[in-house]
Amino acid sequence: MDIQLKNYDDIYMLTIEDNGVGFDASKVVKENTGMGFKGMKNRLDAIDGFLEIESREGRGTTLLIEINKNF
Repeated sequence: MDIQLKNYDDIYMLTIEDNGVGFDASKVVKENTGMGFKGMKNRLDAIDGFLEIESREGRGTTLLIEINKNF
């Protein structure tokens, strides 16, 4: 697992990557089934944040989270 937190002028950027089993991210987002992801998305929406999920079965997962400092 690799976790990076970067402090840019106007945003904080958090990247979390793993090389685990992965999953079909489009299916989870489309079907609105992942309660953990739904909770993260709701919290980020409340503070005008951004969440991107990239994952493929057998290839691991990457989460990209951006939080605007000027909220």
